[in-house]
Amino acid sequence: MFLYLSAAKYNLRFSLFPQLAAAIGLLVLTPVMFGIKALDAVAAAYPLELCLPFIGVILLTPVYSPEQEPGILDTVCARKMPHLLICGIRIIMAMVLTVILICGFVVMMSALECEVFVVHALSSCVNAFFLGGLGILASSVSGHAVSGYILPVLYYVADLTGGFGHFTMFSMMRSGTTDGRYIIFITGICCIAASVWCRHLRMICFHERLFKKIS
Repeated sequence: MFLYLSAAKYNLRFSLFPQLAAAIGLLVLTPVMFGIKALDAVAAAYPLELCLPFIGVILLTPVYSPEQEPGILDTVCARKMPHLLICGIRIIMAMVLTVILICGFVVMMSALECEVFVVHALSSCVNAFFLGGLGILASSVSGHAVSGYILPVLYYVADLTGGFGHFTMFSMMRSGTTDGRYIIFITGICCIAASVWCRHLRMICFHERLFKKIS
C-alpha cells in the first residue's frame, strides 16, 4: 500500500501537475467566456457541456507520454512496479481529479444562484470521461499525445455542428435531457480500457524487439 501511495504522490507531482494546472486554468477562464450567475438549468448546461469536458482531455490524454521515448521506457521496465500498474494509477488519479474539479465548479455555480443539480455534474463528468477516453485511446494506439488531442477535438466539433443523436454530448443544453449519457459513459470507459490493452500490446512488442537486440 505504501508503494502505491508513493507512486501516486510521485506521479501527481511530476506527471500530472502540469496537466492539473492547465485544467485549473480552464476552470478560471470558463466564467470569463460564460456568465455563470443566476442561470436556469438549460443555460447552466452551456459552460458545463462546452468547456468542462476538455478537463478529461487535458488530464487523461497524456497519461502514457512520460514513457514515449525508448530510452525512458528501458528505465521504466527495469523498475520493481509494473509499468501498466503505474499507468493505471495515473488513470485513476486523472479521473478522480476530473470529478473533483467539475463538482467543485458546479458547487461554485450553485453558490452563484444557478439552477444546477447532481445531473449537471454527472453529465459533465461523463462527457469528460468520453472525450478523455477518445484522447487516451488515440494516444495509446499512435504512440503520440498529439494524436490524442486531435481526435477528441474533431469529435467535439463534429458533434457541436451536426449532432450525433444518442452519441451527442450536448443534449442538456439543446433539449434539457440526458439522453444517451449511459452510452457515452460506457463508450468512454471502454476507450480507456482499450488504451490500456493497446499499451500492453506495445509493451510486448517493445520487449520482443529488446530481446532480439540483446540476442
